[in-house]
Amino acid sequence: MLTHYISADHTNWGSLLPFVTFAYNTAVQSTTHFSPFRLVYGREPSSTLDTIFPCIPNVADNPVLAEATSRTEECRQMARNRTFDTQAASKSRYDETHRSVSYEPGDLVWLWTPVRTVGHSEKLTARYLGPYTITRRLSSVSYVVQPLELSRDRRRRSTETVHVSRLKPYFPPSPSPSVAKMAPPSPRWLLPRRGGSCEEGFDSRRSPSLPLSRLAPRHAPSSSLSL
Repeated sequence: MLTHYISADHTNWGSLLPFVTFAYNTAVQSTTHFSPFRLVYGREPSSTLDTIFPCIPNVADNPVLAEATSRTEECRQMARNRTFDTQAASKSRYDETHRSVSYEPGDLVWLWTPVRTVGHSEKLTARYLGPYTITRRLSSVSYVVQPLELSRDRRRRSTETVHVSRLKPYFPPSPSPSVAKMAPPSPRWLLPRRGGSCEEGFDSRRSPSLPLSRLAPRHAPSSSLSL
């Protein structure tokens, strides 16, 4: 919510924080269907409109207070049930495509580290750093990793405890197979010629030398014509 009202230089967020906090605490949440203010105080918060309209005093304070307390507890129980239902639905969607992955100390992995840089597109920025080495396995979802090589990058600390969802296996690049150097194909065309064999070939890079008698026309025009 704060990003919609903050200035371009991000210097006025402190003055906007109380208003954003009030808006968040009084907004109805999609999970609980109640505002955080009502779940804490058992009523909706007062706004500037409450000071404009006339106030009708309540004479019987105790019955109203008892009813408000009862409704507050009822709302809290409904919020708990809806929270559990939402969590169960999220877990079900996650389990449909999730595959359990485990690592052992010494394995090489990539570490998901998204970085936002001014002037660079986030989609085109490398999100994984590494390789890292698994040094310890704290649980099935928590690991301690260490960069394989020391770096001046502050994002790559000496050791870091990360969740397994931020890791993916690292496979070193395979060496390129050695390709034998082959001689370029001969430009000669194997065409038979008179007095020769097909194996001798014909070099297309050189024009065949033909006798002048073959280049001249068979019947040369006469220079003198009789009338």
